[in-house]
Amino acid sequence: MSNFSTPPAQPRLETLSIHGGRQVDPSTGAVVSPIHLSTTFERDAEGHYHHGYIYTRSGNPNRMDLEAC
Repeated sequence: MSNFSTPPAQPRLETLSIHGGRQVDPSTGAVVSPIHLSTTFERDAEGHYHHGYIYTRSGNPNRMDLEAC
């Protein structure tokens, strides 16, 4: 028996909270952020960090996603 007549339940506060601030990754199309295991990040020949991250303790893509959430 199908239950299509029942409207979907509203998401609970916990569900809304954990999914807040999430966006699709423009470079990969991922709908959930991947876990970035790198501790250090690439520098160019002049020593600049063009990707915005230097060392994982000071900031990394996962931390930024959590802060946005």
